Amino acid sequence: MTTGLQSGKLITWKDERGFGFIKPAQGQQDIFIHISAIKERTRRPKVGDTICYYTVVKDGKLSARNAFIVGARQKSKQAQKADLKKSRGQFPWLVVPLAALPLICSLIFFLNTLIVVPFALYPVMSLITFF
Repeated sequence: MTTGLQSGKLITWKDERGFGFIKPAQGQQDIFIHISAIKERTRRPKVGDTICYYTVVKDGKLSARNAFIVGARQKSKQAQKADLKKSRGQFPWLVVPLAALPLICSLIFFLNTLIVVPFALYPVMSLITFF
C-alpha cells in the first residue's frame, strides 16, 4: 500500500549504514528511509533536511520510497549530458589485450600445428559477432 506525496524532517541519519528516520509533518509515526530511496541526490542527507517521499507499508512497517531532499540542487540536464559525454570518452584499455588474446593464441596454434582453420576463422567470426 502506498500513499500520496508527504514531507517531513530527517530526525536521525546513520551515514555509515545509509539509513535514518523521518518525522512526518502530519505528526504520524516515524518513517524509515534508506539511501536507495532518495532519487537524483547530489549530496548525502543530513539531520534536519526536509524530505519529500511516498510511504509504503512493508511487513507492517512504514518506509519511504521515491524520496528527494528539498533544496538539494539537482543536476541540470546540461550537466547530466556533460557527465555522459565524459564517461563515453573514456576508452577501456583492458579490452585491447583481451580482444587480441584469441588472435595471438590462434596464431601460436597455427605456427605449431600448421592447421590454419582457427587462425583463418578468427577474423570472420569477429566480424559476424560485430554485426
